[in-house]
Amino acid sequence: FNKRDGRPAEHEILVCRLIDRPLRPLIAEGWRHETQLLSWVLSYDGVRTCDPLAITASATALWLSDVPLIKPVAASMVGYIDGQLVLNPTLEQMKHSRLNLTVAGTKDAVLMIEGAADFLPEDLMIEAVTFGHNAIKTQCEALEELGKVAGKEKKYDTIKPPIEGLQEMVDEKYTAQLDEIYNSDLSKEDLSSATSQFSETVVTEMEEIFPEEKASIKDAMKDLMCRRMFVKAKNEGTRIDGRKLDEVRVIEAEAGLLPRVHGSALFTRGQTQVVATATLGDSGMRQKMDRIDGMVQKRFYLQYTFPPSCVGETGRVGAPGRREVGHGNLAERALIPALPTEDEFPYTIRVESLVTESNGSSSMASVCGGCLALMDAGVPISSPIAGIAMGMLLGDKGAVSDENAVIVSDITGTEDGLGTMDFKVAGNKEGITTFQLDIKCEGLTLDTMKKALEQAKAGRLHILGEMDKALTEARGELPATVPKVIKLKIAEDSIGKVIGPGGKQIRALIEDFELTNINVEENGAVQVSGFDMKKMEEAKEMITLLTSQMGGGGRGSRGPKPEYVGPEPEVGKVYTGKITGIHNFGVFLEILPGAEDGSTPGCEGLCHVSELHVERVRNTEGFIKSMNTETLEVVYQGKNNKGKYQLSRKAVLEQKGVKARGDSGPPRAAPQEMSKDEVSVISQAIENAISD
Repeated sequence: FNKRDGRPAEHEILVCRLIDRPLRPLIAEGWRHETQLLSWVLSYDGVRTCDPLAITASATALWLSDVPLIKPVAASMVGYIDGQLVLNPTLEQMKHSRLNLTVAGTKDAVLMIEGAADFLPEDLMIEAVTFGHNAIKTQCEALEELGKVAGKEKKYDTIKPPIEGLQEMVDEKYTAQLDEIYNSDLSKEDLSSATSQFSETVVTEMEEIFPEEKASIKDAMKDLMCRRMFVKAKNEGTRIDGRKLDEVRVIEAEAGLLPRVHGSALFTRGQTQVVATATLGDSGMRQKMDRIDGMVQKRFYLQYTFPPSCVGETGRVGAPGRREVGHGNLAERALIPALPTEDEFPYTIRVESLVTESNGSSSMASVCGGCLALMDAGVPISSPIAGIAMGMLLGDKGAVSDENAVIVSDITGTEDGLGTMDFKVAGNKEGITTFQLDIKCEGLTLDTMKKALEQAKAGRLHILGEMDKALTEARGELPATVPKVIKLKIAEDSIGKVIGPGGKQIRALIEDFELTNINVEENGAVQVSGFDMKKMEEAKEMITLLTSQMGGGGRGSRGPKPEYVGPEPEVGKVYTGKITGIHNFGVFLEILPGAEDGSTPGCEGLCHVSELHVERVRNTEGFIKSMNTETLEVVYQGKNNKGKYQLSRKAVLEQKGVKARGDSGPPRAAPQEMSKDEVSVISQAIENAISD
């Protein structure tokens, strides 16, 4: 059935974040107009992903509009295939790529990075970013020329200029008081309380001098806080919580704390804590997602939950927001390269990360906790994975990073809010599996990025060492609560025998042999899951018996099914067909008789449910019974690619002028039908089922 699009799917949410992140910091400060960017995929050839194009197109629209975007922005995608960096690779090439990197920036610097890698070293990451940024430079230069020809004048007249003397007065009156707070090594709660009191004092006193300028006063106060944080780190080499620039907060990790779940872990880093659980299921438990390039079934997925209680607030709890989707996807991509193949480990794997307390980088804590939960569940990962969030402090937040930039490891919420960079990196001891960069200044130079990656590696190695204290490797046996799995393969034309009419046979097998589930793939792969191995083996023998006795169309040892040998029907001709079978997906009819002696069958075809009437038929069996007839007039429409006859009663009705109710105009276009391949597979399975 056709329906209106609802909430954006996960992939669309992630692309929205990709668009937003590089553009937001380059819109002129003080812009207060509601601004909406709508990015539509109007036509898609299925050759390459649309993600970098969506970023560039959205940035181009802003650059040509009167919205004060400071510089043109563009994006590119980079793959790493057979030892070579590839620009904007095709989807087919990406199947063999060890790198999936999206870069966005201006011609001067990088603004955003989103990537996943197969344990690649830091030096190669820098080379890949440089490679992608070179393509961005070319695009930005072209956009500058386009802006000269087609761009509108930027709307700066509504942006309120800075109040003369306000920033200088705030600096003079409150620098010493702020430095005293920053030098007190306060906890999160005490620091929050002290800065709140400081903010209230500044606003109250400055409003007496600058009435009705509360927003400007707060901006000046925040600017002072950012600069004093930078000065403390630059001059003293320490941060406002007393740590050194490269120091990671205290880590505590515990695995196996929940007795009934398949795998669990508690990971605490400073005042950030997550409870991660891992659950194993059969192939029927895969997460199904509809994307622009078709249906995707994810064997591994990580779901991240950030309740308001973890930051001491109340609020709505429901469907995940954009932030939760993005953080969960980042942690998921970090762990994927370490997972075993399906042949090595035939389970679907789900990790849930619940943030119980947050003060900086809960997504990287989810990587660490999720990894320990997988190991606790007995998933044989190739190596432990850890993640760390890096920050950057600048004296001038509006500038491009320079040699004075201060890189800090394992940032807190305050450093994230007042700093200019959030650079998340995850991987093992050898290389990187995922990384994400967001900045609030005009760009990040490659030299600064290289420094951040080197410092991130040291922090990652430290965290991996702390995780080893909880669990050094995956447990040797699966927990007793995990269902066992047996795999087998059957012929595709025997699938109907295992499933049965309306799933009757497969449900009986599950019930009779006390199984957890039986999942049958379209290619004939069968997965039997349960807790009693003896009964599972018996179920496997029964499935083998069913398919061997009735396989090959259900004929067993009686040879191939007889085929129609008479004259072929004429395409477009109307036939009166005898109803031979009624199913949810349509009606089988015999339109030409077979041999008189019964040695060969008649010419039988399928009238799909969408071809039964000009209006939608909701219940095929009820519709045919209501007509009280054993025959139908149908048009022969030819064979599908598997040689099956296709029939249409709707075409006969349209020839007679029958229209859908309420349709006074010409006949409407036929609704979207099942593909010929889909009809062929279903009809073949049903024919096999009823032939015996």
